[in-house]
Amino acid sequence: MDEFFAILNEPDVEKRHAMLKERIDFFERDKEPVNIKPSDYYKRVYEGFLTSKDRLTYDTSNIVAGSYSLKDQDYLYQFVDFLVSSDLTKMENLTTIMFSISYFLRKYFGTPLNGENKVNREDYMYELTDNIMSSEEDDNKAWERVLEVLDIGLFKGTSMAECTEYCVLAQNILTLMGYRTLYCNGFCKLKDEGEYHGFNLIETPGKKYFLIDSTNPFPYFGKNDIVENVKTKLFPISSEDFEKALNKEDIEINATTYYFEKTDNGWKKVNNGDVVYSNQSSKNLTI
Repeated sequence: MDEFFAILNEPDVEKRHAMLKERIDFFERDKEPVNIKPSDYYKRVYEGFLTSKDRLTYDTSNIVAGSYSLKDQDYLYQFVDFLVSSDLTKMENLTTIMFSISYFLRKYFGTPLNGENKVNREDYMYELTDNIMSSEEDDNKAWERVLEVLDIGLFKGTSMAECTEYCVLAQNILTLMGYRTLYCNGFCKLKDEGEYHGFNLIETPGKKYFLIDSTNPFPYFGKNDIVENVKTKLFPISSEDFEKALNKEDIEINATTYYFEKTDNGWKKVNNGDVVYSNQSSKNLTI
């Protein structure tokens, strides 16, 4: 964590980015490439930094258009610069930094603060793949081109990121900050409405444990129910749940979620019901 704040406190942009590249290279070193498959029940937890050599397959029914590489790491540089521009460079800003991850990611992905995407991920990726395949006469060259073009960088500013993309970027941001981090695929249920969902778990240097949902943050509603700000959902969990997830054992984490609404006296915190996160199949969830 000291290394992360040393980067934040470097005033020269070029030097700051060089320090950041060294830290990224450290995490990339000696790691074998991984194909991340959120739908794979037996490998639904991924620990640590997801490298530029890794691929993510979000749709196993389409092996061509349903995956992308993680080569583009520009978001890490943008996140650090975002913190510096926001004057969040001190250790005492750590909680604020954590809460700001969702805000940063929505801005990075080009998604409105209300979280409503303007573009369907599958439609975009499939159309792009079809265009590439039809533009090349040689199938092998077309396939190589698809592998080159389909990358996490395509999600920047396109307003199509889903929980998968939020989790991947949050995973690397949190690891960069100095946390032991897990990317979990499972299920989330709120008010009897559930969906397959990805989330992160972290272990702090002080041996505290949290669940982080950067996709569905706490919203701040202003006039006419317009979302003016968001704050990353962060719930304390037990060390036992963290270890179970790490060992790919079933976990079920219950918490209370809420939102904020603007009043004449400031922001009012409003209970929004109980939520449950799990790496189990949806049929086993209780709330």
